[in-house]
Amino acid sequence: YPSSWANVSVKRLSVSSTSNSDLRSAFATYGVKVELAAPGEQIYSAAPDSRVAAWSGTSMSAPVVSGVAALALGETTSSGAACSVLGIFAQTAAPLNGQNLGSGRLNAGAALNALRNNSFTLNSECL
Repeated sequence: YPSSWANVSVKRLSVSSTSNSDLRSAFATYGVKVELAAPGEQIYSAAPDSRVAAWSGTSMSAPVVSGVAALALGETTSSGAACSVLGIFAQTAAPLNGQNLGSGRLNAGAALNALRNNSFTLNSECL
């Protein structure tokens, strides 16, 4: 939500949240519409009055995925780069068995290494 809405026509990625123990966050969305998870509990970020605070939510998970996507896009010149990156995230995710969190937890190091080493399989949608 809202990435799982049926009327969203652009390529999107539905992201959920995990704890620092790789467990599904109590507030997290889960199920067949979730494609990937990322840390989303006690993430430090800017707060009012020039302070820093720990925040929790999928609003913390999504920027983690976005940041890794930006790094990944910087590693490739493929014409189907965005599609490739989403597939690589799925192929290199750390499994979270039985938690209904899509491909698992984003593994930034594995995803970037797969791109650098050309060790991934392109989805037919990307060709």
